[in-house]
Amino acid sequence: MSVERSDVDISKLFMWGREFIIEGNGGENLTTFIRLVGDADLNRARVYALRNSSELRKKLKAKDSDERLAYIPDSVTVDKNILINSVLSMSIREFAQEAVKEVDLPYPVEPKSDAPLEKHEKYQELVDKYPVKREKALEKYITKKTDERRVELEASADELIFTMYEGRIISELCENEMMRKFKEYITYCGVFTDEKYTQKLFSSLEEFQNLPTAVKEKFLAAYQELEIEQDTLKK
Repeated sequence: MSVERSDVDISKLFMWGREFIIEGNGGENLTTFIRLVGDADLNRARVYALRNSSELRKKLKAKDSDERLAYIPDSVTVDKNILINSVLSMSIREFAQEAVKEVDLPYPVEPKSDAPLEKHEKYQELVDKYPVKREKALEKYITKKTDERRVELEASADELIFTMYEGRIISELCENEMMRKFKEYITYCGVFTDEKYTQKLFSSLEEFQNLPTAVKEKFLAAYQELEIEQDTLKK
């Protein structure tokens, strides 16, 4: 007996999910099912997140917006040293990425199989110490770049420092907003009431967003765990 193409649901082959039980305040448990979303939902989440980060960027650049007043200090009253330290703090990730590319620390070369035992022992010792040695080399590079940038900033005009600070804080806030909205959207799409993943738990994104913070964080964490499990199996 042949199997008709319409009888086979190939989407089940690519679902990655599990049961997730969440505890209510009254001691009652709610059984849900969470799975990783597909490309269509991922694309919708990306568009939604980008629109939100773009809207936040506009508000942060508007001089009298509530968002700007909340997150960006007045350029006249803010202390120069505070601005410098803030710019340096937000530059650490940039310096760390540079360090990974620029620091050249060759991995120990394994001796030939017929080399004396002492050489193999020395090689293993170098291998054991390599992670710490590399970490120190990266830290040294980051510290050097930070010190150099501090000297540059201290010699710069206050207006220039504030412009740098403003640009970096806006970029950081918008990036955080984009990631937060993206994660909320895909988690909302990935939570179901049945193990066949056909009935969504939430009727709308707004319903998910209006959950108590603690509950929403549990759903977000559960979805992230699925992503980590999938990435682990890929390796």
